[in-house]
Parts: sequence; structure tokens; C-alpha cells
Amino acid sequence: MKSTGGRHHPLSGHPERSSQVRALLEGALGGGELGQFETDVLVYPRLCAVCLSGDEAALSNCADCAGVAYCSQEHRDEDAELHAK
Repeated sequence: MKSTGGRHHPLSGHPERSSQVRALLEGALGGGELGQFETDVLVYPRLCAVCLSGDEAALSNCADCAGVAYCSQEHRDEDAELHAK
């Protein structure tokens, strides 16, 4: 997969998609509202910051911030300089 350089989540530039997904899921749940956490988990899935792999078995979080995940040590090393900023 193509590297994104770890700069941003690929869906972050599309706020309209968040609203669409939220409305769809609330309708599927019989009108119950989703909280912010549930919406974020569904709209912004945990992905490798370098290759965007969603393989949960391979992903591990950054030990320092826990806000970024990587699928391999190679990708962690590749993103280290940018992530340190």
C-alpha cells in the first residue's frame, strides 16, 4: 500500500462523511443516538499510520502517545522522524 507519511487520517478531510455515517448507524439502531466515542470508532477506524492496514492482530500503538498505530516495526521506524514532531 502507498505510504501517507503518517500526516493525517485519510477520512479526516471529509466531515460530511462523518455525518452520513452517524445518521445511517443511528437509523440502523432504531433511532438511538451514538455517543462521540462510538462515532469516532466507526468513522475513524484504527489503521497503520504508514500503510493504512486495518489488521487488528498486527497493529500496535505508539508507546509514547498511544494515538498512532503501526502494523510493523519497519513502519514504526519509517514514521519515527515525522511522528516525533
